[in-house]
Amino acid sequence: MGRRDRDGISRIEKLANWFIWVVTAVIALVFAGLTLKDIPFAAISDANPAYVQAIVLSIYVWCWAVGTTFDTSIQGSVYLVDPHGGRLRAGSVIAVLSLAAISIVLLLFRSDEPRFALALLVFTSLDITTWLYLRFAFLPPIIKASREKYAAAPPDYYGQIQLDVVVSQIIGNWKWWREGALFVIVMLIVVVALSPRVKDALAGALYVLIPAVEPSKVRALIPDLLLLLFVLVSEVWHFAVRLQTMLTLKLLDKLEDRFSIRPRGQG
Repeated sequence: MGRRDRDGISRIEKLANWFIWVVTAVIALVFAGLTLKDIPFAAISDANPAYVQAIVLSIYVWCWAVGTTFDTSIQGSVYLVDPHGGRLRAGSVIAVLSLAAISIVLLLFRSDEPRFALALLVFTSLDITTWLYLRFAFLPPIIKASREKYAAAPPDYYGQIQLDVVVSQIIGNWKWWREGALFVIVMLIVVVALSPRVKDALAGALYVLIPAVEPSKVRALIPDLLLLLFVLVSEVWHFAVRLQTMLTLKLLDKLEDRFSIRPRGQG
């Protein structure tokens, strides 16, 4: 069912989507120019670290673009009011440009393991900082104003529940666990990049698990396997929560078409 009028929200949604796809296009063009054009894809079966890294990074970029577009869309469907009237905030621009810049730096340092690891640490730190900005500065006024509009007569109880579902996905406490896990993985990537002894120890352990790959290649693949782990934890976890949100919103839409609800205690 259609919700109430959205004061300033549609403008934020359009700006966010514009930023997402412009940044993605820039990163993709730089990435293609620097890396993908040189890959003989028939050689991927040889487990060349450079090719593995290129594939993992390309998957990560497009997961980010698709995922953040979904996040923007569902937020636009439940937020009703922006107290700032949809105006662009300096903090949002700085956050997006910073992530875009460090993403390009990651690509430029892709062949330099220590610098790439440190750049990934900066990227992860900026990503966490951006989420904290959303959680504690950007979104709370919008959420508060939207709750008040849903509660205004006549109250929209389904809308309030849908708002809670989306807020839980975007800034819920589950993200503390996800960000913590990613930070631990990134720190391991940094340690491996800076400590040959740690890399050798991991290579020995991995060779026992995958003896089909030569020991020297196992050692060379360790950074990219850790990068793959980073992407899997980041995106599989996030897309699982997104799927749960999508299914919950669809269920609520179907219930709203058939039933009315009211808080307990109200006759």
